[in-house]
Amino acid sequence: MQKRLNEMVGSRAEYDSFALVLLYFPQFRDISSSMGRRLAEDMFTSIIERINGELNNDVQSIAIEAQPPAQVAVTEFGSLACLVRMGQGYRPVRDFVSRVMQIHGGAVEVAGTAAHIKSYCGVAMYPKHGERPDLLMQHASAALDYGRRVREVLTIYSSDIDAFGRRRLAMMGELLNAIRDRELELYLQPQFDCRRNEVWGVEVLLRWNSAKFGVVPPVEFIEVAEEAGQMAQLTRFVITESFALLREFNAAGHILSLSINLSVQNLMEAKLISFITAEADKQGINLHDVVFEVTETSSTENFNLVIDNLNQLASIGCHIALDDYGTGYSSLAYLSRLPIHELKIDRSFIVQMEHKESDYRIVDNTIKLARALQLQTVAEGVETQAALDSLVRLGCDRVQGFYLARPMPVSQFRQWGLRTTPGSQQRLQAPGDTVD
Repeated sequence: MQKRLNEMVGSRAEYDSFALVLLYFPQFRDISSSMGRRLAEDMFTSIIERINGELNNDVQSIAIEAQPPAQVAVTEFGSLACLVRMGQGYRPVRDFVSRVMQIHGGAVEVAGTAAHIKSYCGVAMYPKHGERPDLLMQHASAALDYGRRVREVLTIYSSDIDAFGRRRLAMMGELLNAIRDRELELYLQPQFDCRRNEVWGVEVLLRWNSAKFGVVPPVEFIEVAEEAGQMAQLTRFVITESFALLREFNAAGHILSLSINLSVQNLMEAKLISFITAEADKQGINLHDVVFEVTETSSTENFNLVIDNLNQLASIGCHIALDDYGTGYSSLAYLSRLPIHELKIDRSFIVQMEHKESDYRIVDNTIKLARALQLQTVAEGVETQAALDSLVRLGCDRVQGFYLARPMPVSQFRQWGLRTTPGSQQRLQAPGDTVD
């Protein structure tokens, strides 16, 4: 593809305008980790062949190789590139890309396994967005990265994307300062026991009100931390602060569980377990009161190391929750390999379960599956009394959501939730009113 781009740029008379299109399929790494690399590669090959076959008959597509005819290049596993003629008499690039996306829009089935594959697309146009092949690739990649972050299916490069990139770069430098200067703040969202109608514990969330950037959405600064290799420092800050809170609550006679999210980078870290045990000893807390939440995509790289770390967490007394359950590709074999204690049903199913029979059945069967596997269930995104009533009726163990209580600063949680008598060693009683 690089050679073809060089030829085209050097022959402006023939190719006075064209577009470089990058396609990224995020699901293939998840499919590879949960269902096997071979199956993921076969599915990816199926999509490549389907797109290549269709574009062979499209006069707007520029062949990358003549023999055998190749209209697409595989830039890496799960990513493709193609070249498109632009100018008078041709479709706008958005229409061309929409057609490419329709080609793989249906379910892909290999060896009896079917999946609906989503994609993101980044586009850079010659000569508008660059007159050198390397610059076109850089700008198309920047457009693709931006689209993935803001969940835009198709993104055409613009100068605004450069400004976005500069903001991200500046944020990388500020994040470590924010951790050091304690500019980051813990928020707590209560989790309720359905049977006892009381607060079981809290999920720890992180907020950043930056002096330089203002309020930064968590998804943004967490992505920045992952890109900059700062997740270890960020997670250590959260664990240290969370354990200190748990020590404070326990000293006042309040016993509750505390849930902390871990990223894939944390689970790939060799020194994670030793840090957790050392911090627990230092703070004098019982790790049986700690839940670490991981997502179904947390196993995309080096699955064996992930399993080893999770098994070590379980062996020192921590509970493991599988977060956003239902949005990935978990199989029974996948669940059986992980030391999971609870399934957190993704909020997308909970929000729709009162309106869509299929989502209701997914929730119902997930609870039944968890019960059969002797796992606890936690429903996220409870926003109505009807949803809460349904979950109680279905036998869900715990719930959390805006209807019950929004995430709140620690100071507000102290006033709102810690209402038992110090030293009574009983669970926190849920107040009758909801928190707006």
